[in-house]
Amino acid sequence: VMPAPDFLRRIIQYDPDTGTLTWLARDAGMFSGNGNGGASGQAARWNGRYAGKVAFQSVDQKGYHSGMLLGCCVLAHRVAWALHTMEAPPDFLDHINGDRSDNRIKNLRPATKAENARNTGKKVNNTSGFKGVCKSSVLGKWRARISVDRKRICLGNFLTKEDAFKAYEDACRRMHGDFARTE
Repeated sequence: VMPAPDFLRRIIQYDPDTGTLTWLARDAGMFSGNGNGGASGQAARWNGRYAGKVAFQSVDQKGYHSGMLLGCCVLAHRVAWALHTMEAPPDFLDHINGDRSDNRIKNLRPATKAENARNTGKKVNNTSGFKGVCKSSVLGKWRARISVDRKRICLGNFLTKEDAFKAYEDACRRMHGDFARTE
C-alpha cells in the first residue's frame, strides 16, 4: 500500500528533472522511542545512515527500482508520480522510453493495461533481431505479426526480415499510436 503523498513529501525529496528520489532527514517524532537512545537516538542513527542518500536503489526482477517503505515494497516510479502530482498513482504507469530506471516525470505517463503492454521491447528469445518479426519454418520466409487487444494479427510473409520489420513498424504506428515502440 502506497502511503499518502503528503506523508511521502515529509520523508522523500523528488527531482523531476533527474527522476532521483532522496531520503529526507527525520525528526524524533517519527520514531517510537522504544529501545536504545529513545526517539532522538533512533532519529540520529537513521539520519546518519540514510538522510541525503538516494532512495529505492534496489532493482526488482522486472527491472523496476524499488524499496521498502513502512514495511511494504514500493516501486520508485509510483512514488515519483505521487510526489510530483500529489495524487495516488493510477493502476498503470508507462515508462515512455521503455527504460524502467528512468523515473523523470517527463518519462512517466498514465496508461491502461493494454497501452502499457504495447510499449514493450522485443522478446528475449527473439531470433530475427527485429521486434514483431520471426522466421516461418513452414514457408522459409520472414513473418511480421502484431498483437492488438490481445489478438495476434499476421501482417504477411516477406523475403527479407527488413521488409517484414517495415510492415511491423507501419502497423505499430498506425495501431498503437503514442504507445508504439518498435525497438
